[in-house]
Amino acid sequence: MAARRRCRLAALVVLAVGAGGEGAGGEDELLAQLLSTFAAARLPGVHEVPIALVPLAGADDGARGGGLARVGVRFCALRFEEQKRDPPSQPFFADLVAASGCDAAASPPMAAPELLAAVAREHGPLSAHWAQPALVLFHVARCGSTALSNMLAALPGTLVLAEPEHVYEVLAHAQLSAAERALLLRMLAHLAWRGGAARLGAAQAAVAAGSEASAPARALHAHAAHAARVARPAAGLALLGSAGASLVVKLPSNAQLAADDAHAMLARAWPRARWALLTREPAEVMAALLNPPLAPGESRRRALARSSCLRSRAAPGRHVAAVLAGARAAGPVSYTHLTLPTKR
Repeated sequence: MAARRRCRLAALVVLAVGAGGEGAGGEDELLAQLLSTFAAARLPGVHEVPIALVPLAGADDGARGGGLARVGVRFCALRFEEQKRDPPSQPFFADLVAASGCDAAASPPMAAPELLAAVAREHGPLSAHWAQPALVLFHVARCGSTALSNMLAALPGTLVLAEPEHVYEVLAHAQLSAAERALLLRMLAHLAWRGGAARLGAAQAAVAAGSEASAPARALHAHAAHAARVARPAAGLALLGSAGASLVVKLPSNAQLAADDAHAMLARAWPRARWALLTREPAEVMAALLNPPLAPGESRRRALARSSCLRSRAAPGRHVAAVLAGARAAGPVSYTHLTLPTKR
């Protein structure tokens, strides 16, 4: 039993392979319009990676590019070699951005319609053929997903974007059509892969100079190498890092709450991506959420107030409010007559 309780990464389930076919249609028609409208658009430097979305002032739906004209994208040359050398020091995308010396507020944004036109011109007008994530990692809170994404980042040829905020923002963007959101997600993944792949040589050199890494990083590299030999094929992830650069996107644990169609949108945007879900025993998850680490001088009461399972009590989000309202309308639950839903 003790071994079972300590095995935090055992429940890794491959949910789908090629989840969305080749997309729901409409993306390439929109892309063709943008390509004809923005004939002179150019891409940023090859090492530049999208790091943030910003609203563009003065743009409206009547502007060239439709709703996308209101979306700007900021770029930075991310130092994936530093992430490779010491993944635990940069567990999240925001940490990678900060460690790369990027100031998201300083770099001038590029308009999304022009970027899409430039990608289509240089990498082909069929957006479903652009680079897509090899793996999209879903997870519950406090399940060991950060440790897993760090191990994936340590693998040769693997680029990890751990909880990038701009991907969540696209999923939640209510002013964009489904085709616009799908195109934007495809472009963000493709340009992340393009910029990261250009730095893989330096990243692998950093891994080879492992003596500079911290002791936890060296241990993590050893575990990742073992997983590459043993666990990765068993988990259905054998293609990671096996041919050039492989992009892994770890989504926030609340990604499914970004929009009602979040999962359908991800399947539409990245039809070739594998999906995997990392879980943990629910009681252990709740125990971890209700026992957050204390900051210096912080009381347990204050720590609980910022706990992710309690901090929305005062102002629950739209989805949480809908669930609570439905529960109140349904009345008391009879726990002696519960049945499991059947899969359609």
